Amino acid sequence: MVAAGHRPAVRNLAALLLAATVPAAHAAESGGDRISFFDGASLRGKLLSIDPKQGVTWRHPEAKEPIVFKSRNIHEIRFDPMQAQSQEVDARATCFARLNNGDEIQGELLSLDGATASFRTWFAGDVKARRESVRSLTFVSDGLENVYRGPTGMQGWNVGRNVAGMWRYADGGFTTTNVSFLGRAMQLPKRTRVVFDLEWNGPLSLMFAMHTDMVNQFSYGASGYSFAIGSGWVSLQRAKSDQGRPGISMSRSFLGQARVASLAIKQKARFEIRADAEESTLHLLVDGEPAHTWKDPNGFLPSGQGITFYSQRNGTMVRLSHLIVAEWGGEPDAEGPGDGAIGEPLVLLANKDRFGGDVRSIREGRLGVATDKIELNIPLNRVRQVYLKSPALDLSRHAPDEARAVFSDLGQVTLKLDRWSPAELTGRHKDAGPMTLKPSWVRALQFNLQRGRPAVGAANVVVDPHWPKDERKGAGQ
Repeated sequence: MVAAGHRPAVRNLAALLLAATVPAAHAAESGGDRISFFDGASLRGKLLSIDPKQGVTWRHPEAKEPIVFKSRNIHEIRFDPMQAQSQEVDARATCFARLNNGDEIQGELLSLDGATASFRTWFAGDVKARRESVRSLTFVSDGLENVYRGPTGMQGWNVGRNVAGMWRYADGGFTTTNVSFLGRAMQLPKRTRVVFDLEWNGPLSLMFAMHTDMVNQFSYGASGYSFAIGSGWVSLQRAKSDQGRPGISMSRSFLGQARVASLAIKQKARFEIRADAEESTLHLLVDGEPAHTWKDPNGFLPSGQGITFYSQRNGTMVRLSHLIVAEWGGEPDAEGPGDGAIGEPLVLLANKDRFGGDVRSIREGRLGVATDKIELNIPLNRVRQVYLKSPALDLSRHAPDEARAVFSDLGQVTLKLDRWSPAELTGRHKDAGPMTLKPSWVRALQFNLQRGRPAVGAANVVVDPHWPKDERKGAGQ
């Protein structure tokens, strides 16, 4: 076996592998896992095993023997999206919990008391976590419609006229480095939430449109709501086309611009847009936190049902992944305290009332909370969010031996890994104890969380030839 733990070893290995170049088209078709390092190097292949003592064992198609890497310079392992399995989440999975270490747990909240929060999860059965580890609980309505979850390929998507510079699918996402269009027809509910992850490595200029009547090609005259996403801001425009003549704009109005300072310094973010046709409102969240709410003074547009993405710059790599389009239950637009310290618990109700108090318990479908004036026992179907007393969120507190498992569906957990094999992933959660996960549920493993993310476009990057050509600019090539 070949051992590699230092940056020079990784670079030299990748440089040797460059001698056996495989065409990019073949690489895209062959898929496989991908391991990336903090120096920007990236290799395709297959994860064989993870052992805390022996390291990460990797098979590369151009290596005669498996390669063993020490984990201290590994940033992430992304698994072959063709092997990932989406789990059918139980209909009772009506709670989304966020922990103080950044973990996200989707399931059924069984109970909450002064010491423990108990969940029934799809990935680890019944889980008990220390109450002080839980930051927030979001309750969602039953029976909401899922419109789209992906991407899993190009089927069903339109790329417009610029075929040469179009978005390309690989590794569970769409990537482009050119001015290019992507559109899809969908039946959007009256209340819709659209969630997607975006990565970029240069000046950001992307337009996202929803409720649009033009999904085959880009047109400034298309009807719908168009969000312009830039480096430090997001603006919203409303356009209404001539009825029966899509693409011929009758009226256009600028609804305003929101400053999102983090987009000027980040190179990756999760966007969520919640549109409510009855209220004529559109809510923007960035990385789970509220950024802005727009109100359409002319009433919600009744036309188009499609969504589109339009990258407006040549030379900037843009990657779109983890796209979810679903019915929205109308829960509040994350009006809570954000990532700062939470000094007093906060309760947000479905009718948008909010109040502070001592959250005593949650059991048998009711929330028990004491305010300075009265003790309340509220049916849980009237509650949308509960924020518990917590310190400021600090993701740098992770231990070096912890790794985060990111699920193919919503959610992620951080474990001290015991072992990974093709059959199971085992580890220990510092607040919830031992867990055993099925590897096919996991789309990525992230290491060395205390170091944050490596810079996109890192200098002196050696790129594996098995990484599809259309993705290479994301690694500085």
